[in-house]
Amino acid sequence: MRDALVELGVPSRAIWVDLCSLTTAENAVYSAELLRAGTSRTRPTAAIATCSWHLGRALANFERVGVDATGLAARDGGATLGERARRKLHEALSLRLDMATLARAGHHGQSFLPPREVGAVELSMRQIR
Repeated sequence: MRDALVELGVPSRAIWVDLCSLTTAENAVYSAELLRAGTSRTRPTAAIATCSWHLGRALANFERVGVDATGLAARDGGATLGERARRKLHEALSLRLDMATLARAGHHGQSFLPPREVGAVELSMRQIR
C-alpha cells in the first residue's frame, strides 16, 4: 500500500507504516503517539489507508484515541457473498472488542507502549524531521 501511495504522489516521508501493532486498536494507539510526537496539535490529523471493509472500524479506533482521521479505501477484489458476510460479522465483533480494549486502557490517554518505548518513538520522530 505504501508503494501505491508514493505512486499517487504522496511524499514517502509523509507515510508511516506501523509494524508493531497486532490489532487495529493498537495501531491507533501507536500511530496517535507518533502523530503527537510529530506535531504541536493536541488533536492530530491523519489519513488512514486500508481496505474498504475495514475502514469504518479503523476510523472509529482513531477517533477514540483522539486523532481526526480521514479514510482512504483501497480497492477490494470481488468477494463472494459469503466472504462479504464473514467480513461484516468480523468487523462488527472486532469493533466491540477494540472499543472495550481502549476503554480499559483509559483512552484518551494511557499508552500500550511501556514508557521506555514511548521515549524511543519520540526520539525516532526527531531523527526523521
